[in-house]
Amino acid sequence: MFGELTIKDGEFDVGGNLAHITTGAEFKFLGATDAGRFLTEVWGNPPQAAEGILGVLLPVVDGAVSPNNFAVIIEYDETGYVNDSDADSIDYDELLNEMQAATREGNEERRKAGYQAVELVGWAQTPVYDKAEKKMYWAKRLRFEGSERDTLNYNVRLLGRRGVLVLNVVAGIDELDAVNAAAPTILARAEFKTGETYAEFNPDVDQVAAYGLAGLVAGGVLTKTGFFKAALAALLAFKKGAIALLVAAFAGIASLIKRFFRTTPPG
Repeated sequence: MFGELTIKDGEFDVGGNLAHITTGAEFKFLGATDAGRFLTEVWGNPPQAAEGILGVLLPVVDGAVSPNNFAVIIEYDETGYVNDSDADSIDYDELLNEMQAATREGNEERRKAGYQAVELVGWAQTPVYDKAEKKMYWAKRLRFEGSERDTLNYNVRLLGRRGVLVLNVVAGIDELDAVNAAAPTILARAEFKTGETYAEFNPDVDQVAAYGLAGLVAGGVLTKTGFFKAALAALLAFKKGAIALLVAAFAGIASLIKRFFRTTPPG
């Protein structure tokens, strides 16, 4: 099933001296090379799906791991220190409305490019932010034109000194309850290492991200890294056969993101 992939448990560093992952009893771990092979050889995605992948966490279900269960894809976006001063003032209902409007506006462009229109149905999980731990998770429910099933886009983020540790949970919409139950454990299993933590931010030498938490949720990371790569990570939930949808999946969201970008560092 997993061929020659080395499935591990224990404690592991990812990204060199960037972050630390612990599997506990709930997960197994694939290092960067095996994670890339998992995405391409086991799930059948194109080679670019493996670019920038630091590892994969696989849930242990009934004592075993399976490619048919959800997986947690680990990446890092060195987009700068994300100031969280807007944490207590974000209206997530209003933010969702604006994201939905931006998605609808992008559908004409998607159709012209030969791709299905997409609807942002709503939150599958309203954003939750742990201000003490600097960790956040949220999920969106997407519906592609012509598809009979909704798609789950589940995001877990850890804020660090220089960027954001990205954990995209690749799952089907029918796995939402299982992923929601696992989300706190996933957050607990990942930590930035000393020298990279949020508390160690140095304004004299470190870059500040151009967006806060609202921009992060709306798609700030997508803008900084490019739509194609980030959309690929978000849409891996299709696993096989639908990667072509990613190219224009988030077109139209850029105008919304600009609203959350700062032109000067926060005070």
